[in-house]
Amino acid sequence: MTPPLLLMILSLGLLGCGAPSAETGNGSDLLPGPPPTSGRAVAWEIHAPVSASLGTLFPIVVRGPEDISGTLPLQLNEKLIPVSIHRGVGSLVHAFDHSLLEISVDSPEGSIQVLANTLPVRTFAGVLTDEDLLWEESASIHITETVTVPLGKILLVGPGTEILLEENVQLEIIGDLTLAGEIDHPVVLTPALQAAWGSVHLHPGSTVSASHTWWIRGGGDVSKAFGHSHSQPVIRVESATFNAHGGGVLDSPGKAFGASDSRVHLVDFLVSRCDTGGEFERSQLIVETSHFVEIPDADGIAEDDDNDALYLVDVLVEDGEPLETRITQSIFSQGEDDGIDQNGARVHVERCWISGFAHEGVAASNGERIRIRDTWIEGCEQGIEAGYGSPEVIVEHCVVVNNEVGLRMGDDYDWEVDGTLTVTNSASVNNRVANVKNHVNALNGPAPDSIVIMCSMMDDPEWNEREGNVGGIPRWDSEGCLTEDSKGKNAGCDHLDIGKLTCP
Repeated sequence: MTPPLLLMILSLGLLGCGAPSAETGNGSDLLPGPPPTSGRAVAWEIHAPVSASLGTLFPIVVRGPEDISGTLPLQLNEKLIPVSIHRGVGSLVHAFDHSLLEISVDSPEGSIQVLANTLPVRTFAGVLTDEDLLWEESASIHITETVTVPLGKILLVGPGTEILLEENVQLEIIGDLTLAGEIDHPVVLTPALQAAWGSVHLHPGSTVSASHTWWIRGGGDVSKAFGHSHSQPVIRVESATFNAHGGGVLDSPGKAFGASDSRVHLVDFLVSRCDTGGEFERSQLIVETSHFVEIPDADGIAEDDDNDALYLVDVLVEDGEPLETRITQSIFSQGEDDGIDQNGARVHVERCWISGFAHEGVAASNGERIRIRDTWIEGCEQGIEAGYGSPEVIVEHCVVVNNEVGLRMGDDYDWEVDGTLTVTNSASVNNRVANVKNHVNALNGPAPDSIVIMCSMMDDPEWNEREGNVGGIPRWDSEGCLTEDSKGKNAGCDHLDIGKLTCP
C-alpha cells in the first residue's frame, strides 16, 4: 500500500484563513490580523487511488489544517493545477492518461503515485446471482446495463475496486450493498467513457454501507429527476438506509442525494461540484465532520436550479415521534444558492462553518424548528433568514459577519410570515446592509413581536443595551474566538463569551 503524502510546506501567502476578510466591511475592530498560515509550516495529506484505468476519472483529495482556505498548487507530473481549499479540504477529479502519475504539493520533497490499471475486466448486466455478489480489486468491474441486487442478497465490494458505468446506467439495490473501501484503496464508481452514469437506487427496506467510496459524475439521467431541483440523484434513497464514512460525491450533473422517508448518516464525507448537495424529504439526515463545497460548481454564475448545499423538507415520524436532522462540525462553503435550506424539517446545526453562499447561509421556512448553535456564518447575501410560513428559528452562540444582511425576519416572497427568530449569546456585526432586518413583503414592513435578541452584540441602536445586549463590535482571533480584551467576554446570558463556544 502506498502511504499518503504527509508533506510539510512553509506558507508563502498563497493561502488565506477562513476568518473574516479584510476586503469586506469596515474591519478595523473586527479582523484578527495576519492569516494564521503566514510564516508557518503546514502539513498536507494527499489521497488518491493507487491505480486507475486509462481514460477514467478518479478523485484526488487534499487535506490540511481546518483554519486554512484559499488556493493550493498541486503538481500532476509536469502540470501545476490550482486546487481550492475550503477549511482544510480540497479536491479535483482527474482523467487518467498516463502509465504513471506523480502527485505532489508544489515541492520536491515527496509525491504519491497512481499507476495504470492493467487488471482484467468483469462485465455485469441484469440481476446478480450468488456467484456475482463479490467484487474485488482483482478486476475492474464494467456495468454495461442496469444491474440489480435482488431481495435477500448482499453485494460486497472490496477495497480498491474500480466500477466503470456506462451512460445513464443504474445500480438497483433491492437487497443490500456493502462498499468496503479504504482511504488509499477506495471504491470508485466512475463513468466508463466520461459520459455521466445514472444512480445507485436504494429500494424500500434496503441498506447500503459505504466506507471510503467515491461517486464520480453520476446523476446524468434527467428523466429520473427528483425533487426541488431538476436533476437525478447520484444516490437515491427511498424508504431505505444509507450509511457512509469517508469518500464522497464529486463532479456530478445530478444532485448528490435524493432521499425520501429514509435515514442517511454521513461521516467525514465530501460533496463538491454537484447540482445540489442533496434533497431530503421526510428523512432523518445525520452529518458529522463533512464538507459541502462548490455547489453546483465554482464559476460564480447562478444556475437558478435551487442549487442548495442541503434542502431539508418535512419531518420523518416514527412511532409518533418526529426525528431530528443533526448537522455537526461540518463545512459549507461557496454555493450559488443556500447553504442549508430548511422547509418544515426539524433540524439542529452545531459547530459548523458556513461561508460564501449567493443567497442564505441558513434559510428557514414553512414550519417546524431549526436550532443553530456555535456556528460561524459569513460572506452570504443573508446569514440567517426566518422566511415564509411559521418556522421557529433559534440562534445560540453564533457569529454572523460580513454578509449583506446578518439576521433577517421575512424573505423576498409575498407570502405570510408568522414565525419567530430568537437569538442569544450571539454576534451579528459588520454586515454591509443591516445586522438585523425585519421586513415582510406581505406587510410592507416588520412582523411585530417576531424577533427576540438577548445577551448578544448587534451593533444596532435598536438592540444595543437592551435585554442584556452589548453595544459595539467584538474582536476575534483567527479561529473566530473573542480576544481577551474584546467586548463580549463573559457577557452571555450563561456568563460565557458572546459568539462561538468551541474556542481553545
